[in-house]
Order: sequence, then C-alpha cells, then structure tokens
Amino acid sequence: MAVSLHETCLQYFRRRISEGWKCVSLEGYNAVLLSPDGIRRELDLRNDIETLRPNAVGSLTGIGAQEPATGEHWDKVDEAIADNNTTYVKQPGYAQKDLYALPAHSGSGVIRKVTAYARGISSKPEWGDTHTFIRTHEVNYTGNFVNSGSWTTVKTEYTTNPNTGTAWTWAEIDALEAGCYLYGRAPWLPTVKCTQVYVEVETVAAPTVTTVAANNVEETTANPKGNVTNTGGENPTRHIDYGTSPGSYPWSKNCGVGGTGVYNSNLTGLSPGTKYYYRARAVNSGGTGTGSEMTFITKPNPPTNLIATAV
Repeated sequence: MAVSLHETCLQYFRRRISEGWKCVSLEGYNAVLLSPDGIRRELDLRNDIETLRPNAVGSLTGIGAQEPATGEHWDKVDEAIADNNTTYVKQPGYAQKDLYALPAHSGSGVIRKVTAYARGISSKPEWGDTHTFIRTHEVNYTGNFVNSGSWTTVKTEYTTNPNTGTAWTWAEIDALEAGCYLYGRAPWLPTVKCTQVYVEVETVAAPTVTTVAANNVEETTANPKGNVTNTGGENPTRHIDYGTSPGSYPWSKNCGVGGTGVYNSNLTGLSPGTKYYYRARAVNSGGTGTGSEMTFITKPNPPTNLIATAV
C-alpha cells in the first residue's frame, strides 16, 4: 500500500472490515468500527480519509534499537498491515522518542480531524508505555498511550491543531511529523517496542448539487428546485439563486440546511410575465457547489376591463 492513501469513508470502512475490524454501530451515515485490539473509530460515511505513513527520517531519532538492525527506523513502522515482531523499533532504556517524515497530502476539502496511531508492546506492561507522538509548528506533542503485553494500537484524535487551537490547514499537514514515544518506568525498565505508526486526516468536501426544473409557476410565485446529490460529509445550507438576466443572480432564497435529495424554494413576490434565470447552490464548511442555469417564465396578469361588442 502507498504511504499516502486517499479514500472515501465508505472505502475506508470496507478496508477496515477486510482487515478484521467489526462494525458495532451503523445509524444512517454514522458508523462505529472496533479494531481487533479494541480501537474505537467513529465515521461519517460521507467524509473522505487520507492515511499518511512514514516515508523518511524526521527531526528526531532517539529510540535506541530496531529490528532488523539495518536501514532506517521509519521503515520498521511504515507497513499498512502491522507485522508485529517482524519489524519494529524498541526502547532498551528509560524514555526514547522517534519522529518520522510523512508524504505530502493528495486530498482536498476542509480538515475535520487528524488522528495519530502507534502500535506497541511491553515486556512488563505495568512498567512500559507506547505513546502516539507528533510534531507541528516545531513543537512535540505526546498523546495517549497503551501498556500491554500483547501488540495493541493506541490513537490520539486532534480536532484542532494542538499548537494553534484552530482548524488544521493543509500546509500544517504537509509539515506534520509523526512517531512514537516509548517510556519505561523504574525500577523495572521493560523493553517497549513499536511496529506501526500512521496518521489519518478526515476531511469535509464541498457538496454537489444539480438544478431541477421549476413547477407551480404562477403570476408572482414559482417553485424552482435543487437536488443535493452528495453532502460532502456535512449537510449543506441550500439555496436557489435567481435573477432576470442570464448568469446574474441578485436574489437568493435560503432553503435551509438539509441532506441529499430534492429541495423546494417556493418563491414569492415575482413579476408577472417575466423570464427568470436560476441555479441551485449548496454550501458547507468544505466549500460551495452550484448547479447549471435553468429558466422559467411567470404567467402574465389576466386581462382586465374587457368590453363585449355585439355582432
């Protein structure tokens, strides 16, 4: 598997199931997966996920040993399927840390969450921990830990960048380093190992929407419609933009927040006998989607002051 893998959440869901994870809850678009060693992963199946694995030496190589002994530390923890005792880094002392470079991103959209993973084992579980470990804005952050006598994965979720306290940017993702912190406590200094490190970046994309033909067209009212075909991972605010010239939409009707499907605008206050140009538009935190332009013509006012002439 490539060091950078961009998937929809549905593809991610299927891959995890094939790797032995179980779906313990599925309600609408919301799924909960459980790994064989107890990692709980909540998903919105409308989102995308990019998985980034180590691909080079990072800014810190502090762990004392590796298996095999040749090569770099990062290539002992970069596998897509954990190989446990085949390749790993190990700590034969008190507290040791590694950071690894990650590939540049290939996804897009607004970043919803970053999750760091590390998989470790301790010869004396009560005395040795494996922590997730990341570096952003030249500051190191130690995350959650696991202390187990069998290979176990630990994760730390960051809904915002821990340095800035604001949403992650793609520039920060491209500069991000991930690794592991292996910690042994005295007096029984155990051997702590890590066999796998990776980061998942979950994103919200712009919605997609199409414009639907208007119905119920009268003198001053009409119902031009839109159809949200993909929310992008976050229900958008839906609009109908309209005007009396092609490509120009001085007026807009907010049709509320909603998921996929057709929505109505039920416009009022229109001018009789007028040609209107309109489009559907949907907006979420990932961006804006627009449909193509369509038209409708309101009915003219009925004639008044009719005079009947005898023949």
